[in-house]
Amino acid sequence: MIRATESEWLSNGPVFLLDLTWGAKTYRFSTQTLSITKGNESIQYLGKLDTFDYDLKLQRFGYDGEGDSVPFAINFPVDIAKQHNDGNPIDGAIGEISFVLLDAAGNVAQNYDSRILLFRGVVSSPVYGHPNEPAGYVEFSLESKAIIERVSLLDAVVGLNGRIDAADLSNEDKASLSPFTDIISGGIIDVSEVHRGKRNPIVIGKPGKVISRTSTAALTSVPMSPGYTIGISPLTSSNKPMFILIAGHRVESSSVVIFDSEGNNTTANVGTFVGSENNIFSFATVFFHPSAPIKSSLVDESVEYWVSWIDDDGGGLPSPFSSGVLENGGEICLWALSKTGARIDYDSWNAVIPLLKRYKFAGFINDPEVEPIQFLESEILPFLPISITIGPRGIKPVPNLRILGSQILEDFGIVAGSTFRRASPISSPTSTGELINQVDINYSLSGKNNRYLGSIRITPKPRNRNYEYSNDYSVTSHQLFGLKSATFSANFVYDYFTANQIARDKIREFALPKRTIQYEAAPAFGFVNIGDIIALTDSDIYLEKMKCQIISKKWTGSSWLFTLEIEQNKIVNR
Repeated sequence: MIRATESEWLSNGPVFLLDLTWGAKTYRFSTQTLSITKGNESIQYLGKLDTFDYDLKLQRFGYDGEGDSVPFAINFPVDIAKQHNDGNPIDGAIGEISFVLLDAAGNVAQNYDSRILLFRGVVSSPVYGHPNEPAGYVEFSLESKAIIERVSLLDAVVGLNGRIDAADLSNEDKASLSPFTDIISGGIIDVSEVHRGKRNPIVIGKPGKVISRTSTAALTSVPMSPGYTIGISPLTSSNKPMFILIAGHRVESSSVVIFDSEGNNTTANVGTFVGSENNIFSFATVFFHPSAPIKSSLVDESVEYWVSWIDDDGGGLPSPFSSGVLENGGEICLWALSKTGARIDYDSWNAVIPLLKRYKFAGFINDPEVEPIQFLESEILPFLPISITIGPRGIKPVPNLRILGSQILEDFGIVAGSTFRRASPISSPTSTGELINQVDINYSLSGKNNRYLGSIRITPKPRNRNYEYSNDYSVTSHQLFGLKSATFSANFVYDYFTANQIARDKIREFALPKRTIQYEAAPAFGFVNIGDIIALTDSDIYLEKMKCQIISKKWTGSSWLFTLEIEQNKIVNR
Protein backbone atom coordinates (compact mmCIF):
# COMPACT_ATOMS: atom_id res chain seq x y z
CA MET A 1 0.00 0.00 0.00
CA ILE A 2 1.35 3.45 -0.96
CA ARG A 3 1.42 5.97 1.89
CA ALA A 4 2.23 9.64 1.44
CA THR A 5 5.10 11.50 3.06
CA GLU A 6 4.40 13.92 5.92
CA SER A 7 4.73 16.94 3.64
CA GLU A 8 2.08 15.47 1.35
CA TRP A 9 -0.23 14.84 4.33
CA LEU A 10 -0.13 18.51 5.24
CA SER A 11 -0.34 20.07 1.78
CA ASN A 12 -2.66 17.79 -0.20
CA GLY A 13 -6.17 16.62 0.54
CA PRO A 14 -7.56 13.36 -0.79
CA VAL A 15 -9.57 13.04 -3.98
CA PHE A 16 -12.51 10.72 -3.30
CA LEU A 17 -13.68 8.37 -6.04
CA LEU A 18 -17.03 6.65 -6.52
CA ASP A 19 -17.19 3.73 -9.00
CA LEU A 20 -20.80 2.69 -9.51
CA THR A 21 -21.60 -0.34 -11.68
CA TRP A 22 -25.18 -0.10 -12.91
CA GLY A 23 -26.39 -2.50 -15.52
CA ALA A 24 -23.60 -3.08 -18.03
CA LYS A 25 -21.84 0.22 -17.39
CA THR A 26 -19.58 1.67 -14.71
CA TYR A 27 -20.07 5.36 -13.87
CA ARG A 28 -17.12 7.14 -12.27
CA PHE A 29 -17.48 10.24 -10.09
CA SER A 30 -14.90 12.13 -8.05
CA THR A 31 -14.48 15.19 -5.87
CA GLN A 32 -12.00 16.55 -8.45
CA THR A 33 -11.63 15.85 -12.16
CA LEU A 34 -8.68 13.54 -12.77
CA SER A 35 -7.37 10.55 -14.68
CA ILE A 36 -5.76 7.51 -13.08
CA THR A 37 -3.79 4.74 -14.72
CA LYS A 38 -4.88 1.12 -14.68
CA GLY A 39 -2.33 -1.02 -16.46
CA ASN A 40 -1.93 0.44 -19.93
CA GLU A 41 -5.17 2.41 -19.88
CA SER A 42 -6.18 5.73 -18.36
CA ILE A 43 -9.43 5.89 -16.43
CA GLN A 44 -11.27 9.21 -16.39
CA TYR A 45 -13.15 10.58 -13.37
CA LEU A 46 -15.21 13.62 -14.35
CA GLY A 47 -15.96 15.10 -10.95
CA LYS A 48 -19.62 15.74 -9.93
CA LEU A 49 -19.10 14.14 -6.51
CA ASP A 50 -20.02 16.51 -3.69
CA THR A 51 -19.09 16.15 -0.04
CA PHE A 52 -20.71 13.08 1.53
CA ASP A 53 -21.21 11.83 5.07
CA TYR A 54 -18.71 9.04 5.84
CA ASP A 55 -19.10 7.90 9.45
CA LEU A 56 -18.50 4.21 10.27
CA LYS A 57 -18.58 2.46 13.65
CA LEU A 58 -17.48 -0.96 14.84
CA GLN A 59 -20.15 -3.18 16.33
CA ARG A 60 -18.29 -4.85 19.16
CA PHE A 61 -20.45 -7.92 19.67
CA GLY A 62 -21.82 -10.56 17.32
CA TYR A 63 -22.61 -9.87 13.68
CA ASP A 64 -23.41 -6.47 12.20
CA GLY A 65 -25.71 -7.68 9.45
CA GLU A 66 -27.05 -4.25 8.61
CA GLY A 67 -23.59 -2.85 7.98
CA ASP A 68 -23.05 0.86 7.37
CA SER A 69 -24.66 3.35 5.03
CA VAL A 70 -23.22 6.33 3.14
CA PRO A 71 -25.70 8.81 1.58
CA PHE A 72 -25.14 10.39 -1.85
CA ALA A 73 -26.75 12.92 -4.18
CA ILE A 74 -25.45 12.43 -7.74
CA ASN A 75 -26.31 13.89 -11.13
CA PHE A 76 -25.93 11.05 -13.67
CA PRO A 77 -25.48 11.68 -17.41
CA VAL A 78 -28.65 9.63 -18.04
CA ASP A 79 -32.36 10.13 -17.32
CA ILE A 80 -32.95 8.13 -14.12
CA ALA A 81 -36.73 7.94 -14.52
CA LYS A 82 -36.41 6.71 -18.11
CA GLN A 83 -33.90 4.05 -17.07
CA HIS A 84 -36.34 2.79 -14.46
CA ASN A 85 -39.19 2.86 -16.94
CA ASP A 86 -37.04 0.84 -19.38
CA GLY A 87 -36.50 -1.87 -16.77
CA ASN A 88 -33.05 -0.79 -15.58
CA PRO A 89 -33.58 0.34 -11.97
CA ILE A 90 -30.59 1.69 -10.09
CA ASP A 91 -31.57 -0.27 -6.98
CA GLY A 92 -28.88 -2.86 -6.20
CA ALA A 93 -26.15 -1.24 -8.30
CA ILE A 94 -22.69 -1.90 -6.80
CA GLY A 95 -20.65 1.07 -5.61
CA GLU A 96 -17.10 1.43 -4.32
CA ILE A 97 -15.74 4.48 -2.48
CA SER A 98 -11.99 4.97 -2.54
CA PHE A 99 -9.49 7.82 -2.51
CA VAL A 100 -6.14 8.81 -3.93
CA LEU A 101 -3.68 11.48 -2.86
CA LEU A 102 -2.04 14.13 -5.00
CA ASP A 103 1.68 14.79 -4.90
CA ALA A 104 3.22 18.26 -4.53
CA ALA A 105 2.79 18.93 -8.25
CA GLY A 106 -0.90 17.99 -8.15
CA ASN A 107 -0.45 14.62 -9.84
CA VAL A 108 -2.14 11.44 -8.64
CA ALA A 109 0.26 9.57 -6.34
CA GLN A 110 -1.33 6.13 -6.90
CA ASN A 111 -2.56 4.03 -9.76
CA TYR A 112 -6.02 2.47 -9.85
CA ASP A 113 -4.98 -0.80 -8.20
CA SER A 114 -3.25 0.97 -5.31
CA ARG A 115 -6.06 3.42 -4.58
CA ILE A 116 -7.25 3.14 -0.98
CA LEU A 117 -10.58 1.35 -0.85
CA LEU A 118 -12.87 2.72 1.88
CA PHE A 119 -16.30 1.23 1.37
CA ARG A 120 -18.27 -1.14 -0.85
CA GLY A 121 -22.03 -1.43 -0.94
CA VAL A 122 -25.24 -1.55 -2.96
CA VAL A 123 -27.56 1.30 -3.94
CA SER A 124 -30.65 1.41 -1.75
CA SER A 125 -33.73 3.65 -1.46
CA PRO A 126 -33.16 5.84 -4.55
CA VAL A 127 -35.17 9.06 -4.80
CA TYR A 128 -35.42 10.52 -8.32
CA GLY A 129 -37.70 12.55 -10.57
CA HIS A 130 -37.26 15.74 -8.56
CA PRO A 131 -39.32 18.59 -10.09
CA ASN A 132 -36.56 21.15 -9.63
CA GLU A 133 -33.50 19.02 -10.49
CA PRO A 134 -32.01 17.64 -13.73
CA ALA A 135 -33.31 14.31 -15.06
CA GLY A 136 -30.08 12.59 -14.00
CA TYR A 137 -30.31 13.71 -10.38
CA VAL A 138 -30.84 10.96 -7.80
CA GLU A 139 -30.41 10.62 -4.05
CA PHE A 140 -29.60 7.22 -2.57
CA SER A 141 -27.74 5.38 0.15
CA LEU A 142 -24.83 3.08 -0.54
CA GLU A 143 -25.29 0.29 1.98
CA SER A 144 -22.74 -2.34 2.96
CA LYS A 145 -25.44 -4.72 4.12
CA ALA A 146 -24.33 -8.18 3.08
CA ILE A 147 -26.32 -9.75 0.28
CA ILE A 148 -27.26 -12.91 2.13
CA GLU A 149 -29.43 -15.63 0.71
CA ARG A 150 -32.26 -16.68 3.00
CA VAL A 151 -31.33 -20.32 3.36
CA SER A 152 -31.94 -23.07 5.88
CA LEU A 153 -28.60 -24.25 7.27
CA LEU A 154 -30.03 -27.75 7.57
CA ASP A 155 -31.22 -27.79 3.95
CA ALA A 156 -27.87 -26.42 2.75
CA VAL A 157 -25.95 -29.27 4.41
CA VAL A 158 -28.19 -32.37 4.35
CA GLY A 159 -30.42 -31.41 1.41
CA LEU A 160 -34.17 -30.97 1.12
CA ASN A 161 -34.55 -34.73 0.96
CA GLY A 162 -32.50 -35.31 4.11
CA ARG A 163 -35.21 -36.92 6.22
CA ILE A 164 -36.38 -40.28 7.58
CA ASP A 165 -38.48 -41.35 4.64
CA ALA A 166 -38.38 -44.38 2.30
CA ALA A 167 -38.24 -42.23 -0.81
CA ASP A 168 -35.46 -40.02 0.54
CA LEU A 169 -33.24 -42.68 2.13
CA SER A 170 -33.55 -45.29 -0.61
CA ASN A 171 -31.16 -45.42 -3.53
CA GLU A 172 -32.51 -47.98 -5.99
CA ASP A 173 -29.42 -47.80 -8.21
CA LYS A 174 -27.22 -48.89 -5.31
CA ALA A 175 -29.66 -51.25 -3.58
CA SER A 176 -27.44 -54.28 -4.18
CA LEU A 177 -24.58 -52.55 -2.31
CA SER A 178 -26.75 -51.22 0.48
CA PRO A 179 -26.00 -52.08 4.12
CA PHE A 180 -29.79 -52.18 4.60
CA THR A 181 -30.42 -55.30 2.49
CA ASP A 182 -32.30 -56.87 5.42
CA ILE A 183 -34.92 -54.10 5.23
CA ILE A 184 -35.02 -53.47 1.44
CA SER A 185 -37.87 -54.63 -0.74
CA GLY A 186 -37.85 -53.88 -4.46
CA GLY A 187 -34.95 -51.50 -4.00
CA ILE A 188 -36.84 -49.43 -1.39
CA ILE A 189 -35.93 -49.32 2.30
CA ASP A 190 -38.77 -50.37 4.58
CA VAL A 191 -38.54 -47.30 6.83
CA SER A 192 -40.18 -47.61 10.23
CA GLU A 193 -43.11 -45.34 11.05
CA VAL A 194 -41.82 -44.47 14.51
CA HIS A 195 -39.53 -41.62 13.37
CA ARG A 196 -40.77 -41.10 9.83
CA GLY A 197 -40.44 -37.48 8.68
CA LYS A 198 -37.68 -36.52 11.12
CA ARG A 199 -34.96 -34.38 9.57
CA ASN A 200 -31.44 -35.77 9.38
CA PRO A 201 -29.41 -33.70 11.87
CA ILE A 202 -26.16 -31.82 11.35
CA VAL A 203 -23.60 -32.79 13.99
CA ILE A 204 -20.48 -30.68 14.50
CA GLY A 205 -17.56 -31.13 16.86
CA LYS A 206 -16.92 -33.86 19.42
CA PRO A 207 -19.90 -33.60 21.77
CA GLY A 208 -19.45 -36.90 23.57
CA LYS A 209 -17.69 -36.46 26.91
CA VAL A 210 -17.62 -33.86 29.64
CA ILE A 211 -15.74 -33.29 32.89
CA SER A 212 -18.46 -33.36 35.52
CA ARG A 213 -18.98 -30.77 38.26
CA THR A 214 -17.63 -33.16 40.89
CA SER A 215 -14.42 -34.16 39.12
CA THR A 216 -11.66 -32.53 37.12
CA ALA A 217 -10.52 -35.82 35.63
CA ALA A 218 -13.39 -38.26 35.12
CA LEU A 219 -15.19 -38.00 31.78
CA THR A 220 -18.93 -38.52 31.62
CA SER A 221 -20.56 -39.56 28.34
CA VAL A 222 -23.22 -37.11 27.21
CA PRO A 223 -26.32 -38.29 25.28
CA MET A 224 -26.24 -35.22 23.05
CA SER A 225 -27.68 -35.53 19.53
CA PRO A 226 -30.83 -37.38 18.45
CA GLY A 227 -30.80 -40.75 16.72
CA TYR A 228 -33.74 -41.76 14.53
CA THR A 229 -34.86 -45.31 13.76
CA ILE A 230 -34.56 -46.25 10.11
CA GLY A 231 -35.74 -49.82 10.57
CA ILE A 232 -35.06 -53.25 12.09
CA SER A 233 -34.51 -56.53 10.35
CA PRO A 234 -37.68 -58.68 10.09
CA LEU A 235 -35.58 -61.84 10.25
CA THR A 236 -36.41 -64.39 12.94
CA SER A 237 -32.83 -64.28 14.17
CA SER A 238 -32.40 -63.62 17.89
CA ASN A 239 -29.76 -61.00 17.06
CA LYS A 240 -31.58 -58.57 14.75
CA PRO A 241 -29.80 -55.45 13.49
CA MET A 242 -31.55 -52.10 13.96
CA PHE A 243 -30.32 -49.15 11.91
CA ILE A 244 -30.37 -45.73 13.59
CA LEU A 245 -29.66 -42.56 11.58
CA ILE A 246 -27.23 -40.29 13.46
CA ALA A 247 -26.29 -37.54 10.94
CA GLY A 248 -27.25 -36.27 7.51
CA HIS A 249 -23.65 -36.24 6.30
CA ARG A 250 -20.35 -38.06 6.59
CA VAL A 251 -18.89 -38.09 10.11
CA GLU A 252 -15.42 -38.55 11.57
CA SER A 253 -16.41 -41.11 14.25
CA SER A 254 -16.19 -44.85 13.62
CA SER A 255 -18.28 -45.70 16.70
CA VAL A 256 -20.76 -43.99 18.99
CA VAL A 257 -22.72 -44.77 22.13
CA ILE A 258 -26.48 -45.02 21.69
CA PHE A 259 -28.63 -44.12 24.71
CA ASP A 260 -32.31 -44.86 24.97
CA SER A 261 -34.67 -42.49 26.78
CA GLU A 262 -34.43 -44.58 29.95
CA GLY A 263 -30.67 -44.12 30.20
CA ASN A 264 -29.60 -47.54 28.94
CA ASN A 265 -26.74 -47.48 26.44
CA THR A 266 -24.66 -49.56 24.07
CA THR A 267 -21.73 -48.96 21.74
CA ALA A 268 -22.46 -49.16 18.01
CA ASN A 269 -20.38 -49.04 14.85
CA VAL A 270 -20.92 -46.21 12.38
CA GLY A 271 -21.56 -46.63 8.66
CA THR A 272 -22.41 -44.32 5.75
CA PHE A 273 -24.58 -44.64 2.68
CA VAL A 274 -26.29 -42.41 0.13
CA GLY A 275 -29.94 -41.49 -0.31
CA SER A 276 -32.08 -40.99 -3.39
CA GLU A 277 -30.22 -37.81 -4.44
CA ASN A 278 -26.81 -39.32 -3.59
CA ASN A 279 -26.78 -37.34 -0.36
CA ILE A 280 -24.55 -38.99 2.24
CA PHE A 281 -25.95 -39.91 5.64
CA SER A 282 -24.44 -41.73 8.62
CA PHE A 283 -26.05 -44.45 10.72
CA ALA A 284 -25.27 -46.73 13.66
CA THR A 285 -26.12 -50.43 13.83
CA VAL A 286 -27.46 -51.87 17.09
CA PHE A 287 -28.19 -55.58 17.49
CA PHE A 288 -31.27 -56.62 19.45
CA HIS A 289 -31.45 -59.91 21.30
CA PRO A 290 -33.12 -61.09 24.53
CA SER A 291 -30.46 -59.41 26.70
CA ALA A 292 -29.95 -56.29 24.53
CA PRO A 293 -28.88 -53.33 26.71
CA ILE A 294 -31.28 -50.79 25.15
CA LYS A 295 -34.98 -50.90 24.37
CA SER A 296 -36.39 -51.18 20.86
CA SER A 297 -38.44 -48.25 19.57
CA LEU A 298 -40.37 -50.71 17.42
CA VAL A 299 -41.56 -52.50 20.54
CA ASP A 300 -42.22 -49.29 22.46
CA GLU A 301 -42.75 -46.25 20.20
CA SER A 302 -42.20 -43.85 23.10
CA VAL A 303 -38.52 -44.81 23.19
CA GLU A 304 -36.13 -42.12 21.93
CA TYR A 305 -32.46 -42.51 21.04
CA TRP A 306 -29.62 -40.14 21.78
CA VAL A 307 -26.05 -40.30 20.57
CA SER A 308 -22.80 -39.76 22.46
CA TRP A 309 -19.80 -39.19 20.20
CA ILE A 310 -17.15 -40.97 22.24
CA ASP A 311 -14.53 -41.63 19.55
CA ASP A 312 -11.54 -39.51 20.64
CA ASP A 313 -10.28 -39.12 17.08
CA GLY A 314 -13.73 -38.73 15.63
CA GLY A 315 -16.72 -36.47 15.92
CA GLY A 316 -19.31 -35.14 13.54
CA LEU A 317 -18.98 -33.23 10.28
CA PRO A 318 -15.46 -33.18 8.78
CA SER A 319 -13.93 -29.72 8.48
CA PRO A 320 -13.81 -28.39 4.91
CA PHE A 321 -10.79 -26.25 5.85
CA SER A 322 -8.43 -28.58 7.73
CA SER A 323 -8.01 -32.22 8.71
CA GLY A 324 -10.32 -33.69 11.33
CA VAL A 325 -13.69 -32.66 12.62
CA LEU A 326 -15.27 -29.21 12.25
CA GLU A 327 -14.91 -27.73 15.75
CA ASN A 328 -12.64 -24.65 15.57
CA GLY A 329 -14.85 -21.62 16.27
CA GLY A 330 -13.36 -19.63 13.39
CA GLU A 331 -13.81 -22.49 10.93
CA ILE A 332 -17.41 -22.94 12.06
CA CYS A 333 -18.08 -19.24 11.34
CA LEU A 334 -16.51 -19.49 7.90
CA TRP A 335 -18.40 -22.75 7.18
CA ALA A 336 -21.76 -21.20 8.08
CA LEU A 337 -21.05 -17.96 6.19
CA SER A 338 -20.11 -19.95 3.09
CA LYS A 339 -23.71 -21.22 2.95
CA THR A 340 -25.14 -17.68 2.66
CA GLY A 341 -23.86 -16.70 -0.78
CA ALA A 342 -22.37 -13.55 0.77
CA ARG A 343 -19.04 -12.04 -0.27
CA ILE A 344 -16.37 -13.15 2.22
CA ASP A 345 -13.00 -11.59 3.03
CA TYR A 346 -11.07 -14.88 3.15
CA ASP A 347 -7.69 -13.24 3.83
CA SER A 348 -9.02 -11.73 7.06
CA TRP A 349 -10.54 -15.05 8.12
CA ASN A 350 -7.36 -16.99 7.40
CA ALA A 351 -5.43 -14.56 9.60
CA VAL A 352 -7.71 -14.97 12.63
CA ILE A 353 -8.64 -18.68 12.50
CA PRO A 354 -5.35 -19.84 14.11
CA LEU A 355 -6.12 -17.59 17.11
CA LEU A 356 -9.42 -19.37 17.61
CA LYS A 357 -8.24 -22.99 17.65
CA ARG A 358 -8.58 -23.16 21.44
CA TYR A 359 -12.33 -22.51 21.11
CA LYS A 360 -13.96 -25.87 20.32
CA PHE A 361 -17.67 -26.13 19.71
CA ALA A 362 -19.98 -29.10 19.29
CA GLY A 363 -23.69 -29.79 18.97
CA PHE A 364 -26.44 -30.62 16.55
CA ILE A 365 -28.88 -28.77 14.30
CA ASN A 366 -32.15 -30.36 13.18
CA ASP A 367 -34.42 -27.32 12.93
CA PRO A 368 -34.97 -26.40 9.24
CA GLU A 369 -35.89 -22.83 10.23
CA VAL A 370 -32.40 -22.02 11.52
CA GLU A 371 -30.41 -19.85 9.10
CA PRO A 372 -26.58 -19.69 9.08
CA ILE A 373 -26.29 -16.17 10.49
CA GLN A 374 -28.96 -16.89 13.09
CA PHE A 375 -27.01 -19.96 14.23
CA LEU A 376 -23.77 -18.00 14.56
CA GLU A 377 -25.40 -15.11 16.42
CA SER A 378 -27.13 -17.31 18.96
CA GLU A 379 -24.67 -20.16 19.53
CA ILE A 380 -21.12 -19.29 18.45
CA LEU A 381 -20.28 -15.57 18.29
CA PRO A 382 -21.27 -14.74 21.90
CA PHE A 383 -18.44 -17.03 23.01
CA LEU A 384 -15.69 -16.02 20.59
CA PRO A 385 -13.25 -13.10 20.99
CA ILE A 386 -14.27 -11.64 17.64
CA SER A 387 -17.11 -9.73 16.09
CA ILE A 388 -18.12 -9.98 12.44
CA THR A 389 -18.59 -6.95 10.27
CA ILE A 390 -18.82 -6.08 6.59
CA GLY A 391 -15.66 -4.64 5.09
CA PRO A 392 -14.99 -3.42 1.56
CA ARG A 393 -13.85 -6.92 0.61
CA GLY A 394 -16.70 -8.80 2.23
CA ILE A 395 -17.71 -10.24 5.60
CA LYS A 396 -14.70 -10.29 7.89
CA PRO A 397 -13.81 -10.99 11.54
CA VAL A 398 -12.59 -8.25 13.86
CA PRO A 399 -10.48 -9.44 16.83
CA ASN A 400 -11.43 -8.16 20.26
CA LEU A 401 -8.38 -6.28 21.55
CA ARG A 402 -9.39 -6.55 25.21
CA ILE A 403 -9.39 -10.36 24.99
CA LEU A 404 -6.75 -11.11 22.36
CA GLY A 405 -4.44 -8.17 23.04
CA SER A 406 -1.44 -10.25 24.09
CA GLN A 407 -1.84 -12.63 21.13
CA ILE A 408 -2.13 -10.17 18.26
CA LEU A 409 0.43 -7.82 16.80
CA GLU A 410 -0.41 -4.24 16.01
CA ASP A 411 -0.97 -3.44 12.35
CA PHE A 412 1.35 -0.41 12.61
CA GLY A 413 2.54 2.22 15.07
CA ILE A 414 1.52 5.88 15.25
CA VAL A 415 3.16 8.71 17.18
CA ALA A 416 0.83 11.57 18.06
CA GLY A 417 1.86 14.87 16.50
CA SER A 418 0.83 17.41 13.90
CA THR A 419 -0.66 14.80 11.56
CA PHE A 420 -2.33 12.71 14.28
CA ARG A 421 -3.61 15.08 16.94
CA ARG A 422 -5.55 14.29 20.09
CA ALA A 423 -9.08 15.64 19.69
CA SER A 424 -10.68 14.59 22.99
CA PRO A 425 -9.81 13.59 26.54
CA ILE A 426 -9.77 9.94 27.56
CA SER A 427 -13.28 8.91 28.55
CA SER A 428 -14.95 5.87 30.06
CA PRO A 429 -18.16 4.98 28.20
CA THR A 430 -18.77 1.88 30.33
CA SER A 431 -21.28 2.21 33.16
CA THR A 432 -20.73 0.21 36.34
CA GLY A 433 -23.93 -1.70 35.57
CA GLU A 434 -22.18 -3.28 32.55
CA LEU A 435 -19.24 -4.63 34.57
CA ILE A 436 -18.85 -8.34 35.38
CA ASN A 437 -16.38 -9.78 37.89
CA GLN A 438 -18.09 -13.09 38.65
CA VAL A 439 -19.27 -15.25 35.77
CA ASP A 440 -20.89 -18.68 35.48
CA ILE A 441 -20.71 -20.61 32.21
CA ASN A 442 -23.19 -23.48 31.88
CA TYR A 443 -22.08 -25.97 29.23
CA SER A 444 -22.41 -29.57 28.02
CA LEU A 445 -26.13 -29.66 27.31
CA SER A 446 -27.65 -33.14 27.52
CA GLY A 447 -30.12 -33.50 24.68
CA LYS A 448 -31.85 -36.37 26.44
CA ASN A 449 -32.42 -34.48 29.69
CA ASN A 450 -32.23 -30.91 28.39
CA ARG A 451 -29.94 -29.84 31.21
CA TYR A 452 -26.34 -28.72 31.49
CA LEU A 453 -23.90 -31.26 32.91
CA GLY A 454 -20.96 -28.91 33.36
CA SER A 455 -20.26 -25.46 34.76
CA ILE A 456 -17.30 -23.11 35.23
CA ARG A 457 -17.17 -20.11 37.55
CA ILE A 458 -14.65 -17.28 37.72
CA THR A 459 -15.14 -15.47 41.02
CA PRO A 460 -13.22 -13.04 43.23
CA LYS A 461 -13.85 -15.38 46.19
CA PRO A 462 -13.42 -19.04 45.18
CA ARG A 463 -14.51 -21.68 47.71
CA ASN A 464 -12.06 -24.44 46.75
CA ARG A 465 -14.57 -26.16 44.48
CA ASN A 466 -13.45 -28.04 41.37
CA TYR A 467 -15.28 -25.72 38.99
CA GLU A 468 -14.38 -22.38 40.65
CA TYR A 469 -11.39 -20.22 39.75
CA SER A 470 -10.24 -16.65 40.19
CA ASN A 471 -7.88 -14.19 38.50
CA ASP A 472 -6.52 -10.66 38.91
CA TYR A 473 -9.25 -9.08 36.80
CA SER A 474 -12.01 -10.57 38.91
CA VAL A 475 -10.37 -9.63 42.21
CA THR A 476 -9.40 -6.09 41.16
CA SER A 477 -12.85 -5.34 39.75
CA HIS A 478 -14.52 -6.65 42.91
CA GLN A 479 -12.32 -4.45 45.10
CA LEU A 480 -13.18 -1.37 43.04
CA PHE A 481 -16.83 -1.89 42.17
CA GLY A 482 -18.27 -4.64 44.39
CA LEU A 483 -19.70 -7.93 43.17
CA LYS A 484 -21.05 -7.86 39.60
CA SER A 485 -22.22 -11.29 38.47
CA ALA A 486 -23.63 -12.79 35.28
CA THR A 487 -24.50 -16.24 33.89
CA PHE A 488 -24.15 -17.49 30.30
CA SER A 489 -25.37 -20.79 28.86
CA ALA A 490 -23.31 -22.23 26.00
CA ASN A 491 -25.44 -24.78 24.16
CA PHE A 492 -22.67 -25.73 21.73
CA VAL A 493 -19.79 -26.05 24.20
CA TYR A 494 -18.85 -29.48 25.59
CA ASP A 495 -15.12 -29.00 25.98
CA TYR A 496 -13.99 -28.14 29.53
CA PHE A 497 -11.04 -26.03 28.39
CA THR A 498 -13.20 -24.03 26.00
CA ALA A 499 -15.73 -23.33 28.76
CA ASN A 500 -12.90 -22.24 31.04
CA GLN A 501 -11.47 -19.93 28.36
CA ILE A 502 -14.89 -18.39 27.67
CA ALA A 503 -15.36 -17.67 31.37
CA ARG A 504 -11.98 -15.94 31.54
CA ASP A 505 -12.76 -13.99 28.36
CA LYS A 506 -16.00 -12.67 29.84
CA ILE A 507 -14.16 -11.46 32.91
CA ARG A 508 -11.38 -9.98 30.78
CA GLU A 509 -13.93 -8.17 28.59
CA PHE A 510 -16.19 -6.77 31.30
CA ALA A 511 -14.29 -6.59 34.61
CA LEU A 512 -12.88 -3.10 34.13
CA PRO A 513 -14.18 0.06 32.43
CA LYS A 514 -13.30 0.69 28.81
CA ARG A 515 -11.24 3.76 27.86
CA THR A 516 -11.73 5.62 24.59
CA ILE A 517 -10.15 8.65 22.98
CA GLN A 518 -10.47 10.54 19.68
CA TYR A 519 -7.72 11.68 17.33
CA GLU A 520 -7.92 13.98 14.32
CA ALA A 521 -5.72 12.68 11.51
CA ALA A 522 -4.37 13.96 8.21
CA PRO A 523 -6.08 12.74 5.00
CA ALA A 524 -3.45 10.09 4.24
CA PHE A 525 -4.52 8.17 7.35
CA GLY A 526 -7.56 7.05 5.39
CA PHE A 527 -5.86 3.68 5.00
CA VAL A 528 -6.56 3.00 8.70
CA ASN A 529 -9.60 0.72 8.89
CA ILE A 530 -12.26 -0.02 11.46
CA GLY A 531 -10.96 -2.78 13.74
CA ASP A 532 -7.27 -2.09 13.06
CA ILE A 533 -4.87 -2.44 16.00
CA ILE A 534 -2.30 0.33 16.36
CA ALA A 535 0.56 0.93 18.80
CA LEU A 536 -0.06 4.53 19.89
CA THR A 537 2.56 6.77 21.44
CA ASP A 538 1.36 10.02 23.00
CA SER A 539 3.82 11.17 25.65
CA ASP A 540 1.54 13.97 26.86
CA ILE A 541 -0.88 11.41 28.33
CA TYR A 542 1.76 8.74 29.13
CA LEU A 543 0.96 6.34 26.32
CA GLU A 544 4.01 4.48 25.04
CA LYS A 545 3.31 2.07 22.17
CA MET A 546 -0.05 1.35 23.76
CA LYS A 547 -2.22 -1.06 21.81
CA CYS A 548 -5.44 0.60 20.69
CA GLN A 549 -8.26 -0.49 18.39
CA ILE A 550 -10.03 1.74 15.87
CA ILE A 551 -13.73 1.59 16.72
CA SER A 552 -15.03 4.48 14.56
CA LYS A 553 -13.88 6.45 11.54
CA LYS A 554 -15.37 9.69 10.22
CA TRP A 555 -14.44 12.13 7.44
CA THR A 556 -14.96 15.71 8.63
CA GLY A 557 -14.40 17.36 5.26
CA SER A 558 -10.74 18.13 5.85
CA SER A 559 -9.45 15.36 8.11
CA TRP A 560 -10.26 11.95 9.59
CA LEU A 561 -11.69 11.63 13.07
CA PHE A 562 -10.86 8.30 14.70
CA THR A 563 -12.21 6.90 17.97
CA LEU A 564 -9.78 4.51 19.64
CA GLU A 565 -10.34 2.03 22.43
CA ILE A 566 -7.23 1.95 24.62
CA GLU A 567 -5.84 -1.22 26.18
CA GLN A 568 -4.78 0.63 29.32
CA ASN A 569 -4.87 -1.13 32.67
CA LYS A 570 -2.21 -2.12 35.17
CA ILE A 571 -3.02 -5.83 35.00
CA VAL A 572 -2.31 -6.34 31.31
CA ASN A 573 0.46 -3.74 31.02
CA ARG A 574 2.51 -4.38 34.12
